[in-house]
Amino acid sequence: MMAGEETSGAERRAALLRQADEAAQAQEAQDGAAIHLLLVALSGEHYGFPLDRVREVVKPAPITPVPSIPEHILGVMNLRGEILPVLDLKRLLGLGAGAPDPQGRIVIVKSPGMAVGFLADSVEDAIEVRGTLEPPLATLPEGQAQYLQGQVAHADRLVGVLNVEALLARRE
Repeated sequence: MMAGEETSGAERRAALLRQADEAAQAQEAQDGAAIHLLLVALSGEHYGFPLDRVREVVKPAPITPVPSIPEHILGVMNLRGEILPVLDLKRLLGLGAGAPDPQGRIVIVKSPGMAVGFLADSVEDAIEVRGTLEPPLATLPEGQAQYLQGQVAHADRLVGVLNVEALLARRE
C-alpha cells in the first residue's frame, strides 16, 4: 500500500466519522433535550413537576386551616419544624376539590425564599422524557392552561408539565 492511499483512506474514515457525529447531533436536536419530571396523578390525569423544582415528597400530615385564605390553599402543615402552605392542586387546575387521602402525597416544591406543598392524588414516578415540549392543548379550559408550561407524550399518554411560577403566583 502506498502512502497516498493510506492518507486518502484515513481522510475518508475521518469524513465518515464527522458525518456520523453530525447525524447524531442532528438526531439529538430533533429529539429535543431530556425533560425530567416528577409524575403525579390528579383525578385520573397525569401532570409533571419539573424535577429540579421538587424538594421532596411526603405523606399527608395534619393540615391546619387558616381563616380568610383563598379556597385553593388548604392551610399549613408542620414539616420537621418548618411551617409550609399546602395548596390544592386539583382545585387550581379546575379538577374539583382535593382532600388528604392515605394514597395521596404532598409534593414540596422549592421556590426562591420559600417552599410550598401541593396535594396530589398520588406520585407515580420520576421520569425522563425526550422530545419537545408542546404547547398546552387548545381545548383545555383557560383556567387550567395558564398553569401549564406545555405537554409531553409519555407511555402513550399526555403529561401536562406544570408551571411552578404560575401556580405560586395565584394570590386570589
